[in-house]
Amino acid sequence: MKINWRTWAGLTAAVLLGMAVPATAKADVTATAPSADVPTTIVQTPAPSTTATTATEAKATVDADRTQSTNTQTTATAVQPAAVSQSAVATAPAPATYGSDGWHLDNSDWYYYDNGQMVTSDWRYLNGNWYYFNYEGIMAANGPYSDNSGNTYIFDNNGHYLKNSWYHYDQSNYAISYPYANGYYTYQGHISNDLWFYADQYGHAVKNGWQWINGAWYYFDYYQMVENRIDYDGHNHYCFDGNGHYFRNHWIYSENKWYYFDNQGHMLDHQWAYLGGHWYYFIDIFNGMAHNGIETDNHGDLYYFDQNGHYQNNGWFYRNNTWYYAYGSGKLASDWAWINGAWYYFDLNGKMQDSGTLFEDGWTYHFDRNGHYWKSRGFY
Repeated sequence: MKINWRTWAGLTAAVLLGMAVPATAKADVTATAPSADVPTTIVQTPAPSTTATTATEAKATVDADRTQSTNTQTTATAVQPAAVSQSAVATAPAPATYGSDGWHLDNSDWYYYDNGQMVTSDWRYLNGNWYYFNYEGIMAANGPYSDNSGNTYIFDNNGHYLKNSWYHYDQSNYAISYPYANGYYTYQGHISNDLWFYADQYGHAVKNGWQWINGAWYYFDYYQMVENRIDYDGHNHYCFDGNGHYFRNHWIYSENKWYYFDNQGHMLDHQWAYLGGHWYYFIDIFNGMAHNGIETDNHGDLYYFDQNGHYQNNGWFYRNNTWYYAYGSGKLASDWAWINGAWYYFDLNGKMQDSGTLFEDGWTYHFDRNGHYWKSRGFY
């Protein structure tokens, strides 16, 4: 399952900068964050390094879900293998006379006849190479194809399937031969350009999950290397850059929200984190860091957060025509609270009672605008 992070077209790596150090710790999650304070205008930083996590670091948490394969190809970085040439088929035999056995070329597609019959949905070993012909008899070439056994291979422009190799497809409106369906959104038919595929040592296209390739981890979602988006591997959410490497110890700003990915690349949610000398609370995968309002943390306590994600912890404060009170720990007062020699009542949302009445334990409490009360026996 994953969020339609393709809507995160504005996804930008940025550094969230500092705030006042709170007095009370919230959790034992620690990480390293940059040092300066967040300005009102978000400062966008250059694209992050393409260095991915090492095998030792990543293996600790995702080893059970990842499949290792030995290879000798270039990793998916700025110097990934070049796309296979789109030139004409160079190694196929010369076309045979129409109606005879052998190769036939028709509108740039290659066919093969054997015993007077067109080969369809089957493999043929010809001149020292294996070729696959689809249900229409067309030789598989230039991308991934599934054979009659359900295995998917990646073919170059000569119809040879690749092993231990990257394959780059950079053409829009490429119609893949199988539907794409996963999680929150569905593709069928045409998919976006700039796609990376990988063929393992057996020639099979890597379909789903983690793959260790030339010293870096990559994640594949229905045969495509995941890049430039957030994705869910069944355990955690990761954010991948344009080279397929996932961010670690990194802030990500998207759609007016801040998200943080820890040392293992996991998105933080439903938890406190101490980053760069300050405490932050992360609500969930949809809302990211708590800011600009009151939030309930994973312990059920209320806190008020400013625009930078810092929580209020200095006593009385006035917001939206309502008085609140924050203890030194940042927790907001709720229910009855003894403050500076007087009792005040706060509702479940932390709002001070400054008018009306409250009936409790046989008494009626009458409140004035300053939160002071007088009480009477019974209900009035």
